[in-house]
Amino acid sequence: MPSVGDDIAQLDRNDLEERLESTDWSSTDLSEALPQIVSSLHALERDEGINDLHRAFSEAILSQSRPRLVHSRAHRNRFSCVALSPCGRYVATGSEAPTDHYDEGGEISVWEIQSGRVLSAIYYIDFGVGWSDVEGCLQWSRDGQLLAAAFATNVVGTFAPFDGRGGPLMSAGITNGWGSPPAFTLSPDASKLCIACWGEENGLPGGIVSTDEGELYYDGDDRIEWFNGDSSEYEGIEPWKRLRWSDDGRIYGLNEGHGQAWSVDDDTLDMSYFTKAHKPAAYSPDGRWLAQNPAGLAIYDGATGMATTKIPMIVGGTEMVWSPIAEQQRVALVVGPGNQFNSDPGVHIFDDGELVATVHDEPIRQNSPWDFPDVSQFTFSPDGNRCALITAEDNAAVWTLEDGGAHIKNLAISPGVQGLLWGRDGLVGLGPNLIEFWDVQRGERFAHHDLTPPAGLTDPIPATDAWQSEFPRDLIFPIANSGSWRWVVALPNGRIIVDADLADSLDSKLIFSLQGGRLGWPLRWAQETDLVSVITDPEEIEDPLIRENWRPAGQLEEVDQSEAFETMILAEYKDDFALGRIVEETDLERVSAPTRSSDQYFCAEPLTEEEITAEALQEFLGKTVLYTESWRPRFINLAVITAVSDSGFSYFYRSPSGSSGSGTLPFDNLEWIGLARWTGKA
Repeated sequence: MPSVGDDIAQLDRNDLEERLESTDWSSTDLSEALPQIVSSLHALERDEGINDLHRAFSEAILSQSRPRLVHSRAHRNRFSCVALSPCGRYVATGSEAPTDHYDEGGEISVWEIQSGRVLSAIYYIDFGVGWSDVEGCLQWSRDGQLLAAAFATNVVGTFAPFDGRGGPLMSAGITNGWGSPPAFTLSPDASKLCIACWGEENGLPGGIVSTDEGELYYDGDDRIEWFNGDSSEYEGIEPWKRLRWSDDGRIYGLNEGHGQAWSVDDDTLDMSYFTKAHKPAAYSPDGRWLAQNPAGLAIYDGATGMATTKIPMIVGGTEMVWSPIAEQQRVALVVGPGNQFNSDPGVHIFDDGELVATVHDEPIRQNSPWDFPDVSQFTFSPDGNRCALITAEDNAAVWTLEDGGAHIKNLAISPGVQGLLWGRDGLVGLGPNLIEFWDVQRGERFAHHDLTPPAGLTDPIPATDAWQSEFPRDLIFPIANSGSWRWVVALPNGRIIVDADLADSLDSKLIFSLQGGRLGWPLRWAQETDLVSVITDPEEIEDPLIRENWRPAGQLEEVDQSEAFETMILAEYKDDFALGRIVEETDLERVSAPTRSSDQYFCAEPLTEEEITAEALQEFLGKTVLYTESWRPRFINLAVITAVSDSGFSYFYRSPSGSSGSGTLPFDNLEWIGLARWTGKA
């Protein structure tokens, strides 16, 4: 597969026609031919739209390549971590388990940048992948064939995203019960995994395990190779938060919070150095250099930890980003607004310690978001010669770094994009609940996926006895429409079962995945061929389970709400720790409280923005509401309103598991709110 920056020579229409007519597809090595053909068909579509060649190639190739339909709605929770593949063609995203459904596990999805769709997904990963406020919980191997991930809070393992086996292939839970994910890194050949955690008594915080398939490591396993040395020799030493394994035999890393950088020899496992690191700080991709800010920007030797003569000393830095091309020795110092030196906001780019360009646009914030640290507001292009920066007004400013730097264009990114990644086939904008893809050359967004449920709806998690639960999650997915979730079944053979009014939206959610998930073939190229069959009439559904249970839009029965709510007399709960204060502060005697978990409710008429007023919420007194807060729009709250003021409301909640609580919330914090209705058992 191509590496970052590699170009695939594209075929024009005449070349494509000649290739189509002269090729015996039954005997052609598709692994060699497909990348060029797919890239060329994308280019042809951009110039001419979808035409006869797209359909003809679909008929010729898909019948020979064992494609499978894959949908892009794998994640049931927000993105917790993200990583760009070394080849620049894919973005991997991880997510935690759905709220209150931790036994459902989390997911890893691999998005192809060229198509802006998911090509492969791994489901049911124990208790979810990573934490949203912990950096580096998802990492690619150097050859792009493996993903290493933290899951189940403090376990690290490897996954094979392109062979369909899921995972983990191996795992190591060696932190002695840490309450958060540890930092980790794969060796250059991916044969070993280094985990930054405490091990043997008084030792240094780091251990190495094998990544051989089937290996399981637990606390106290005598096969773990722990770092040599005594932690008492290094005052205040803490485990790394970011680390990397270099080709020259060093494991190096940072803990910016404690201002520490140190390196270990991967042969002897002895400490090479332990030094102070002044944030913002970052190692270059190959570990050769450590850029930090003791008083202003200075470049240190990554192998020794010693200062060099490369001391630009520009102050005000709030974030550091290295070019992906190690040979360039190019680093960007982001100077965010409100920096401690009151320096003019912008980005300064240095080559080998010399200032070569300045981006004069103002960054939107100081540094990476605390709740999504894997993404940065600044990114280099794959060749390191351009850059993009998120600015105010929801723009991504694109600059060339030649001749001192020059602004090229602005891309109008979506509200909620918090970070950027620049892959071989386009720019990727990411937020906790959205991902979008841009053709930088044309300034066009070609794919957008907002994973946040529409106002009034919770993420759909079918009950264990629902008909949807009979199907693997890679075959069935929901689309929000007309105030409810509508289900789509996409079978591997190209048969798609969907309500008629949603048939036109399938291409934005589905793609044919080829070569084990390494290459995507857009559904729209094959939709007018016999390879795709869209079934909208329930009578034509062959599978009896689906046919008997399919409920098209407009045929939903009214659900008896009495099963999902109960009357509570507040005085009877006066001694309850959560309700004591509420009973004293409210005039309500009786309220209608929910009896089920939040995912079983929806809101038919949610209030948003200026609709959320004290007068409107008076109608909700003593009743159960659903609401979300602006800072976490995918977390659905289920509560009973007990009082309303001019600026907010008081509430209490009680979950089926027995937990309860109370509080107040300003109107300004709300994304939406409305009366809760039960969806019914299904």
